[in-house]
Amino acid sequence: MSLKVMTPSLFAIRPDNRALLALIVGLQALLISLLLAQGETTLFIGVLLLVSVSSVLFSTTGAIFVIALLTVVIPSEVMEEKLLLPFNFKFYEGLYALVLAFAAVEWTYKKRFAVRRTPLDRPMACLLIAILLSVGVGLYRGHGLSRILPDVRFPLYYSLFFIAAQLFEPRRASRFVGLLIAATAVVAAQYLIAFFAGINLSVAGTFTRIARVEGLMLPIAMLFILSLVVFYPSPVRRGALLLLFIPIALALVITMTRAIWASFAVGLLSLGLLLILDRQRPDRRLARTLRLLVAVPLLILLTAYGFQAVTGAGLGEVAFYRSSSAMQFSDDPSLGHRLLSYAVALDQILAHPILGNGHGATITYPMLIYGKMNIITTSHIDSLYVVLLHRLGLIGLLLFGWLTLRALQRAYRLFQTSRSTATRTFCAGFIAAMVNCLVAGLGDAAMFVGRFVFIYALLFAVLAVLDREAQSPPTAP
Repeated sequence: MSLKVMTPSLFAIRPDNRALLALIVGLQALLISLLLAQGETTLFIGVLLLVSVSSVLFSTTGAIFVIALLTVVIPSEVMEEKLLLPFNFKFYEGLYALVLAFAAVEWTYKKRFAVRRTPLDRPMACLLIAILLSVGVGLYRGHGLSRILPDVRFPLYYSLFFIAAQLFEPRRASRFVGLLIAATAVVAAQYLIAFFAGINLSVAGTFTRIARVEGLMLPIAMLFILSLVVFYPSPVRRGALLLLFIPIALALVITMTRAIWASFAVGLLSLGLLLILDRQRPDRRLARTLRLLVAVPLLILLTAYGFQAVTGAGLGEVAFYRSSSAMQFSDDPSLGHRLLSYAVALDQILAHPILGNGHGATITYPMLIYGKMNIITTSHIDSLYVVLLHRLGLIGLLLFGWLTLRALQRAYRLFQTSRSTATRTFCAGFIAAMVNCLVAGLGDAAMFVGRFVFIYALLFAVLAVLDREAQSPPTAP
């Protein structure tokens, strides 16, 4: 009896019909080339859409990687001003819509509606429900949809968690960390290029401070690199990681952002404490950990001073000014403006402490701009915790705390019990990075506002996938 291998017809509409997918991609490329207007922006959009659609067609995990890569690598000014889609959609939102569609196909066709639960499902679902209910609260408080929709779009990116938790391939978790580090290295290169473009080498001690939202990824990538250095003893891998660490650390220095410096320092200490508490730690690991805690700050300082000596840039003077001005509002009006915004938001929080003011809520306060006092109205508040209280109230803050504390507890448990080096490395980096993000949240709301919510959702999802796999019984051979 002969067996006949059945191959899908070209016109069989099936997700695994590679010939049809290749034909669709080719037609899309042809259509884009015919419709492209003359101009760099349109061409840029066309190329990125082609790459993104091609990735989405072949793998949900690959599409998730594309979202993570483009979210980190593309500068904000390009993302917000160049990559524009119809109806005011962001480029990454268009890509996310494609991911949602393809994930639905994969979930129904391959997974047969199977739902794989993780320990983080419940707190994440509760947080998303609170975010949606906050839209109703905003409407009840009288906020217009034109205010509500721009505010609610970013926290809803946490829905990517459920797609990744269901469809992400566990064996590619370590590749996600590598992708995140590589993307951050590109960001560091952008920082250095911008630094040299703005510096006047003929005048010693001058340079333009580089401050971009992408800088939030610098300490996260550095902490993951350090966890890899500790757990992987290969000298070749350590050397490669250090080559990546140095430019990223230098970019961290030239951001001249106090909150990022402080959050990285706390994250580094948490990583050191975690390694000391490691129940699987070899005897020699303790000495290596203590050397790491001392060597990393010294390496960053030596890199910064060496860079200053070569370029003549006044990094030390500016760093001292930025640090000392934190105590003098007159020297740094931005601190006074930030505290004033907190005070105005606090008045509104006290008026509605339980459910908050809903999405679309704004604050109005005076701000000194170019020597002239202006009255501004904005929904932007530079604090994760103030934003949560302002929009979602105490309920939202407690739900977010439940999610993060639950994730840290599961990561610590997995770190102590897993026998997989890759899993333990990710958990160590996750704990340090999450501590870093929670400290940074005192002066920044990136975990709830902005496109980097995608990255935080994926970090939670990868942890949830690894935790679920560790709890699954081993399959019989």
